[in-house]
Amino acid sequence: MDLALGNVTINPSHLWIGGHSLGGAYSFIQLYESMEREWGNETLFIDIESGWTRPNQVELQPNLSRVPNDAMVHIARGVDDMTVDACYSVYHQQVFNFLPNEHVLYIEIQSDLYGFPRLVGTHYLPTDSVHDTLADYGVYRRIDAQADWVVARSRGDYITEDWAYQHLIDSDILRNMGDWSDGTKASPLLIYQDALNTESKFQYCKTFEGKL
Repeated sequence: MDLALGNVTINPSHLWIGGHSLGGAYSFIQLYESMEREWGNETLFIDIESGWTRPNQVELQPNLSRVPNDAMVHIARGVDDMTVDACYSVYHQQVFNFLPNEHVLYIEIQSDLYGFPRLVGTHYLPTDSVHDTLADYGVYRRIDAQADWVVARSRGDYITEDWAYQHLIDSDILRNMGDWSDGTKASPLLIYQDALNTESKFQYCKTFEGKL
């Protein structure tokens, strides 16, 4: 590392945890490990993209009392994800219901179905080797802001921290997916602060067999 980056010091008090699909669900294992080591005690961002079912072993449940009060969580999924049911994400959101609602967002990436090729919010949207508009605006722009927020807080850079924060809460900045070349608005991100209890479209999740 010294040869590649020079003399770098890592401060684990400021931490980003995330993953996609099974990796997204297993972010809960990383959260468990991090809380045991008291990492992320000053800054913590958790990003779960199209997450599957999380581990249910008692010994792997993270000590959530160690999560900082201003931690932030994004749980995202494409609306046409045919691999992982939305209820997994809905219940992942409920795990963090002790945090402020505006800090725990369930985000749906809409299938714009416009232009050519038609853009579809699939399970593999965050991992496709070809980045399309849905991935660039709906996934990578958010992750860039997440990284800015964590790094800015580690450096005491309040200007960048606030700039990034505005991109991470439910706002026009976050929802906006840009315009098509003919001026047509792309379908915005859909944001839910308590999907299970406030949205009729997710009521079926209350009987979902995959919940923990």
